Amino acid sequence: MKKKALLNSGNELNPPSATSTIKGTRRKHLSTKLLGFTLVILAIAVISLSIIFINMGSAAILEQAHADARKYTDEGASHVSAIIAGNLNTLSEVTLRSGVATMDWNAQVAAIAGDVEKLGYQDIAVMNMDGHAKYLAGGGEFDSAGQFWYEDGFKGDTAISDVAICKVTQKPVVFDVVPIKNNGQVVGLLVGRRDPTFLKDTTNAMGDGKRQYGFVVSNEGSLIAHPDDEMIMNQTNVFNDIENNGVLKSFGIAFKEMGVGQTGMLSYTLNGETKIGATAPIPGTNWTLVIAQYESDVLAPMHHLRNITLLVLLLVLLLGGAAAWYLAKRISKPIVELTALADQMALGDVDLEIAATTEDEIGALMDSFATIIENRKAQADAAQRLSEGDFAVEIIPQSDKDVLAYSLIGLVAEMNKVNDGIKKIGLAAQDGQLNYRGNTTEYAGAFKDMIVSLNNMINTFVKPLKVASKAIERIGNGVIPPPITTEYKGDFNDLKTNINACIEGLGALTEGNQVLALLCANDLSQKIDGHYQGIYQEIGESINGVHAQMVHIVEIANNIAAGNLCDLDGLKAIGQRSDNDTLVPSFILMIESIALLVAETQTMTRMAVAGDLDNRGDATKFQGEYAKVVEGFNQTLDVVIEPIKAASATLRELAQG
Repeated sequence: MKKKALLNSGNELNPPSATSTIKGTRRKHLSTKLLGFTLVILAIAVISLSIIFINMGSAAILEQAHADARKYTDEGASHVSAIIAGNLNTLSEVTLRSGVATMDWNAQVAAIAGDVEKLGYQDIAVMNMDGHAKYLAGGGEFDSAGQFWYEDGFKGDTAISDVAICKVTQKPVVFDVVPIKNNGQVVGLLVGRRDPTFLKDTTNAMGDGKRQYGFVVSNEGSLIAHPDDEMIMNQTNVFNDIENNGVLKSFGIAFKEMGVGQTGMLSYTLNGETKIGATAPIPGTNWTLVIAQYESDVLAPMHHLRNITLLVLLLVLLLGGAAAWYLAKRISKPIVELTALADQMALGDVDLEIAATTEDEIGALMDSFATIIENRKAQADAAQRLSEGDFAVEIIPQSDKDVLAYSLIGLVAEMNKVNDGIKKIGLAAQDGQLNYRGNTTEYAGAFKDMIVSLNNMINTFVKPLKVASKAIERIGNGVIPPPITTEYKGDFNDLKTNINACIEGLGALTEGNQVLALLCANDLSQKIDGHYQGIYQEIGESINGVHAQMVHIVEIANNIAAGNLCDLDGLKAIGQRSDNDTLVPSFILMIESIALLVAETQTMTRMAVAGDLDNRGDATKFQGEYAKVVEGFNQTLDVVIEPIKAASATLRELAQG
C-alpha cells in the first residue's frame, strides 16, 4: 500500500491535462496508426496526382480559353471598328450632298434635316470653323470646348467622341464627327449625335450578355459600351472607381497595370467572383474592346472532372484501407498486449509479470520490459525508503549509464547534506547563536532555495527580536528609547506595537519624574497633563493627587498664616484618609489648638475687661508651645496685676484712713 501511495503521489508531477493527453495518445493502437499511415500515403499519392492532373488540365483549358478569347476579341474589335467606320462613312457621304459644302444654313437643313432619324442619329449639327454649332432638326446651339474629336475633324479626319454630356439636352451622348470639305479644304464639321448605348447590342452579342459579354473602354477609362446602361448614362470611369472604391475598381487596376490600348489578358474580381478578360484596341479609335467572362464558367469542365477524381480517390482509399487494416492487425496484436502492461507500469504498478510469446524483435522487447520492471521495483523500494526519511538507503546502479540510479544517489547525498545543514542551524538557534546562518554555497537548485528560505525565516525572527531586545535593554537601563518605526507584519507587528505602547507609557514616568522634582523644590506650578495606558495612567493620577494635596496644604497653611481657620470643618469632613494618615489629623489638631488658644485668650481678655483680675488661662488644655503661650499670658497678667493689686490695697487703706 505504501508503494502505491508513493507512486500515486509521483503522478502529481504531471498536470491532469498532460496526463489525459498522454492517455489519449496511448489509446491509439498500432493497428490504427498503421492503417492511418497507409491511408495517408495513399491519400497523398492520389490527391497529389489529382491536383497535378487538375492543375495541368485547368492550365491547358485556361490557355486555350485565353487564346480563343484573344482571337475572338481581335475579331470583335475589328467588327466594332467596321461599324464605327461605316457610320462615319455614311455621315461623310451626307457631306457630299448638294448645298452642304456651301455652309449655307438653309441649304444644309434642306439637304439633311429630313434624314436625321433614318441615319440613326438623335440630331445632326453643323459646326463652323469658329467652333460654333447648330442642330439642323432641333435648332439648339453649342460651342466646341477643344475636345479631341472636334480637333481631329478640323484637321480633316473623321472621329467619334467618348461618352459626353450634350450641352443642348444635358444628357450623355456620343458624337460622330466628319469634316465638310469644299475644294479639298475643311470649311466646317458635320456632328451626328447618337444615344450612348448604340454599341450595346453589338457588344452583348459577344456572349450571353450576362455571364459573358463585351464592353468598350476609352484610353481615359470612360465606359463607351456596357450591358449595364446605367453605367454608360452615369459616365462611369474605371480609373475614377480606383480612387472611389467603385464597382469596377479591380478592373481599373488590372487595366492600368496592363496598359491602355494593349492586346492581352487580364484578371479582376466583380461581385466577389473572378473574371478574365481579353482586350484588343479598336482600330481608328482610342477605345479598347474587352470581352469578359467568369473564370468559373471557363473551368466548369474541370469541376466535373474534379468530382469524378474525388470518387475515384474515395474508392482507392477504401480498398487500400481494407488491405492496410488486415496487415496492421497481424502486426499489432502482440504489441497491443505489451502496451497494456506498459500502461499498468506507467500507473506505478510494478507487480507485473511478462513472458515473451514470440521469438522476433517483439519478443526481445518483452524481455527488455521484464528487466525494466525489475529495475523499477528496486527503484520504487528506494524511493519508498527515501519518502520515510531513510537516507541510509543503498542504491546500486545497473550500469554506467543508469542515469536514474545515479540521480537517486546524488539525491540521497544532497538530502543528507541538507539534513546536516538544518541540524546545525537548529543547534545554533538552541544555543542562542542568532547570527548563525546556513552556508548556501554548499547547495544547488531547490536545496539551496530550502536553506535560503530557512535563513530568511531566521532573519525574519531575529531582526525584530534584536530591535525589541535593544529597546528593552535601554528601558532596563533607565533610558526611554524612541518608538520603533520599522515596518513588520503579523505577530512581529504586534510585538512592535506592544513595545511602543510600553515606551509611550514610560513617558508617564518621565513626566512624573519632572513633576516630582519640582515638588521637591516646593514648585507646585506643574502637574502631569498626558494621558497614558493602565498603570502608567494610575501613576500619573497618583502624582497629580500628591500635587493636589500639597496645593491644598499650602492653601491651608496660607489661611492659617493669615489667621483664617476656615479649613477646620472641611478637614474634619475629610477625616483620616488612611490608617497611616497623620497629616490631616495633625492639621485638625493644630487648627483646633490655635482656635482653642484664640478662644482662651479672648476669655481672658473679656474677664480682665470685666475687672476679674484673678482669672487666668487654663494651660492644662494645651500641649507643648501652646501651653507655654497660655502660661506666658498668665505670667504677664501676674506681673501687670500685682502692682495694680498693691496700689489698690494702699488706696483702700488710705480710703479707710
